[in-house]
Amino acid sequence: MSPTKRCIKNTRKPDGVAASTAQERLARDRRQAQHVAEALQQALDDLGLPERLVAEIAGRLRSHSNCWARSLG
Repeated sequence: MSPTKRCIKNTRKPDGVAASTAQERLARDRRQAQHVAEALQQALDDLGLPERLVAEIAGRLRSHSNCWARSLG
């Protein structure tokens, strides 16, 4: 086998591992974000903080991420 063919053959993904599409990646990222949000909510509930404080923390986290996104353009 020529070196070019050998190189191409070796860089392929292993059988059974398909490249994910953009929609699949987006769906996976959304599921992961939902899981993280649920875990955060559960952690805040476990701490037993007053609801007002939980809402304030959530607002600060949201505004911080919005500010960060705006700074990136």
